[in-house]
Amino acid sequence: MKKNKKYFFRISAVTAVIFLLFLGIRFYRESRGPQRVVLITLDALRPDHLGCYGYPVNTSPNIDAFAKEGAVFTNAFAHASFTAPALASLMTSRYPSSDGVFDFGDKIPEGIETLTSLLKKNNFATGFFSSHPGLATIKGFDQDFDDFYTIWTFSDNKKVTAKAVDINPRIIKWLDGHKRKKFFVWIHYLEPHYPLVPAAKYRELIASPLPGRKPVEVPISADHLYGFGGIPGRLAAAHDNRTDLNFYLELYDASIRYADSQVGEVLGYLRKLGLYDNSLIILSADHAESLGEHGQYFSHGFLLYDELLRVPLVIKAAREGSWGEKVQALARHIDIAATIVDFLGIPQPKSMIGESLLPGLKNGFDHNNSRSFSALSPDAAAIRADGWKLIYDHRKGYELYDLQVDPGELNNLVLVDREKFELLKNELDLLRKGAPRAEKEPLTIQEKEQLRSLGYAQ
Repeated sequence: MKKNKKYFFRISAVTAVIFLLFLGIRFYRESRGPQRVVLITLDALRPDHLGCYGYPVNTSPNIDAFAKEGAVFTNAFAHASFTAPALASLMTSRYPSSDGVFDFGDKIPEGIETLTSLLKKNNFATGFFSSHPGLATIKGFDQDFDDFYTIWTFSDNKKVTAKAVDINPRIIKWLDGHKRKKFFVWIHYLEPHYPLVPAAKYRELIASPLPGRKPVEVPISADHLYGFGGIPGRLAAAHDNRTDLNFYLELYDASIRYADSQVGEVLGYLRKLGLYDNSLIILSADHAESLGEHGQYFSHGFLLYDELLRVPLVIKAAREGSWGEKVQALARHIDIAATIVDFLGIPQPKSMIGESLLPGLKNGFDHNNSRSFSALSPDAAAIRADGWKLIYDHRKGYELYDLQVDPGELNNLVLVDREKFELLKNELDLLRKGAPRAEKEPLTIQEKEQLRSLGYAQ
């Protein structure tokens, strides 16, 4: 009888210890960071047109206020100048050359752990809301989202209309329904992407013209899509074929102000629910926009210069350092997923090659981490390393730039610094030639029409 009692007490003690360990682990994981993550990305948004990055026009009052409570990265880069590969890399924490997504209709290969699949395994509710219908055509992108919603940004009569406001009621309803749960929600606004049709009140809200901005007439480009040599035909056609460059710049700024108002509404609702202070909130863009650099106007997705790859990145999370500061260290889209899982205390899978930004925010950044890779295809890729950048484009060959003295990428040094060229060429060639052949699934007629309406095809 005594033996049975001793056995019973031992079992009870072991059970109690296991239970306490379970509670301890659970408490530790929950105490590491918020159990709610909000990721906001905007389409074709340049950081140098935001107040928090020094722009003098009042385009972004809500984002600027948010940035004062977060870490503002001044050297953040996308891995493509086109939505599909850029956001796929953000999702997989892998370069386009290793996840194989270069275009709409491409498929994220099976076996690659995505951010959402990892969070689902850890019992997070997941939601995605976007006014960019093309994202639904990336096969596997919607996998593991409990709620995945995109809208067609244009009406049936072909009249272009701004639609970011149409997704906010759904976002707010989703937040309200998940306020007591662990969740990850990703919001992608199409603005300030083409067609640049903000309501008149948003044009009135921005200071116009920008001090020092002089009248400039730009021809309408014969290139309908990419705007080489002038205003792209698709954009000019939506605005009575005007050729005043400042008119389009003001439309771009007003479109940012419109998107900023929608961001502000979501952030305000997080405050109302009491979730703002204890949530990890990240704001970025899929890529930027060319506004005349390298002869390209109001377009993207064809080149890999920094005016297209540099993106805003603001990270706000309770308890971490560097809030309200400008961070000059290199940050990459692939680092966003790594940062999220690190903050949540979830082990990072080997398939994710990004590096968490949290240790740097706490303890300072190791500036030796200065490499990034971008690609639009195996035949169009770029590598950034130690203040230099090498671009390969099968149409033009190699271009080498010393970014410290030539940030505008105007002076090609391929024939000048052969040693640096050969060093970067070997590294770039290995990355771009390792690109897998993308798995494609045919797009439906409606998907093709939606992408055409966004200017992705003739």
